Amino acid sequence: MMQVKDIFSKRAKEIAYPKIREIFDRANKFENVISLGIGEPDFDTDPMIINKAFELVKEKKSTHYTPVPGYKELREAIVTKYEEENKLKINYEEVIVTHGAQYALTLAMLTLLNPKDEILIPDPYYPSYPSQVFLTGATSVFVPTFEKDGFKIKAKNLEKKITKRTKLLILNTPNNPTGAVLGKDDLKEISNIAIKNDLIVISDEAYETIVYDGKKHFCIASLPGMKERTITINSFSKRYAMTGWRIGYAVTTKEIIRNMMKISGYNLSCPCSVSQQAAIAALKSTSSIIRKMNLEYEERRNFIVAELNKIKGISCKKPEGAFYVFVNIKETGKSSEQIYNELLTKGKVVVIPGYAFGKQGEGYVRIAYTLPIDRLREAIKRIRKVVEKE
Repeated sequence: MMQVKDIFSKRAKEIAYPKIREIFDRANKFENVISLGIGEPDFDTDPMIINKAFELVKEKKSTHYTPVPGYKELREAIVTKYEEENKLKINYEEVIVTHGAQYALTLAMLTLLNPKDEILIPDPYYPSYPSQVFLTGATSVFVPTFEKDGFKIKAKNLEKKITKRTKLLILNTPNNPTGAVLGKDDLKEISNIAIKNDLIVISDEAYETIVYDGKKHFCIASLPGMKERTITINSFSKRYAMTGWRIGYAVTTKEIIRNMMKISGYNLSCPCSVSQQAAIAALKSTSSIIRKMNLEYEERRNFIVAELNKIKGISCKKPEGAFYVFVNIKETGKSSEQIYNELLTKGKVVVIPGYAFGKQGEGYVRIAYTLPIDRLREAIKRIRKVVEKE
């Protein structure tokens, strides 16, 4: 048996175990559970992408290391995507392909943050952000957002949190967990603050294609003065239902990319060659793949919002994007953890308690509508029975 007195690093001991993982670990002990917790498309990757990817693997013998920032062909395909969809003119040297968007976020923070720096994070937030910041030694500063504002960050609240140590601001639009989508005017207001205070923006846009009701996703990097101070993070996971392929990327200046490459090269060597071929195939595929999924998401959203609002004690607004409903449970008089516990133990339904998304998340639970409508219908029945105590 090892005799080392203190085997684990301070970093490993102090970083929190992911709250959502704890929730799923507990839920796995129950039978006949309907999970409305996981933020993953229930669709499989389109067969065309799979088949084309493996054709490319066979043709090009893609079983070897690739360049640290990814294949040039993939980076050039990403360039084309941004020029055509986002009106952002870039070149392939301003792109790094990574092991998913999650790693791209960590990599960006490791590249830019020092221990005395501060990063602004709108609250509620994606739960990984503070832990990723923790790994850099920097400090997370939370900027509250509110349901009355559609959970959109307001300039006055943002400016209150800026200090001489503030270096970065992270944005997530469309938003997980709230479904908020920042419009062009919202982003202009934020960009003015970023330029005025010399801030760099990390813009997490993993859900960019999942927007509703005629809404349009805007890329903050495309606004005047923002390209050189934005790191755009994106992914193939939600756009093409490719979560298991673990392929994402970052778009920013050559100088930042070059420094990200140094850190990534020592951590991961390079992205998976097979996944890169799948990503190339996906970007060259028709947009019908995306449209088909979005039509299904919109139908589910409309159904679940209407049904949830019929349940006494809870309410929710229609999300503008992503595939989550952030449900207000304040009228029940119970905490988000209490509601989560009751739904799991009495109703066999998994939701994510709002406290997992920060202080502003308390009083809410997140529901992912990543299940067919028949399963959502059964989940609603169970939720109603527990909440209304039928």
